[in-house]
Amino acid sequence: MPLFMVAGLGVIVALLIATRIQPITKHLLVQLDRSPYAHLLGTMSKRNYRIGFLATALLSVGGFMMMPFGTTFATNNLHIADTDLFKLMMVSGISSLIIMPLIGKFADKIDKFVLFTIASVWMMVVVVLYTNLGITPL
Repeated sequence: MPLFMVAGLGVIVALLIATRIQPITKHLLVQLDRSPYAHLLGTMSKRNYRIGFLATALLSVGGFMMMPFGTTFATNNLHIADTDLFKLMMVSGISSLIIMPLIGKFADKIDKFVLFTIASVWMMVVVVLYTNLGITPL
C-alpha cells in the first residue's frame, strides 16, 4: 500500500506541475561561449564541487545499499517479529524528526564538511555495532 500511495501522490503532483507551473525557458536564450563539456570540466576542476559531488554520491550509494536490507536484517538476524517492525520504523522516523532540525541548527554554527565528517564517522560506528548484534529483543 505505501507504494500505491507514493504512486498516487506522484500522479497528483505531476498533474499539478503540468497544469500550474509555467515553463522556465529564459536560460535557453543565453548563449554560452564554450561547450557543455568544457563547462563540466571547469566545474569538476574545482575542489569544493568535487567534494560535494563525492559526498552526495557516497551518501546515495550508502543509503541505497543499506536501507533495503534493514527489515530483512532485523527479522532474520535480530529475530524481531514482523509484527514489531513498525515499532522499529516508527522510533527511527520520530528520531529523525527530532534530531534533523537540531543537526540543521548545529550546521549553521560549524563548517558543513566538518559536520559531515563527524556524522559519517558516527554512522560508521553505529553500522558496525548494529550489524554485529546478535539476537536482540526489541
